Amino acid sequence: MSKERRRSPRFTINQLIEMGFGREEYIQASGINISRSGMLCTTEPEISPSSRVYLSFTLPDGVRISCDGFVVRTQSHGKENEVAINFVEFPEDDAAKLVEFFDRWEREQETKEETKKHAAG
Repeated sequence: MSKERRRSPRFTINQLIEMGFGREEYIQASGINISRSGMLCTTEPEISPSSRVYLSFTLPDGVRISCDGFVVRTQSHGKENEVAINFVEFPEDDAAKLVEFFDRWEREQETKEETKKHAAG
């Protein structure tokens, strides 16, 4: 099994994301995965790389997060567009909530790995 080589491990999500442009125009996006530093999602409308977006979403543990992001990559797949977004600015309490979620998730992953090692050994 290969080790995750990305800077930030990804957590798979399958939920709706509200994405805004200038906080006046909103579209729905579908989340694919999230990390401490960004999110991958799909949208129907095309979004230009370098666009600044406002995101609002609920973490799998039910906590609501809002933040500003920067589109770093887009790729068209027929009617859907894959959009990679880096998080750039959070309200202070939302940043702490995201860190807490990932700290807890990473501890759970480490516990699962340790349990597998002990069961195999």
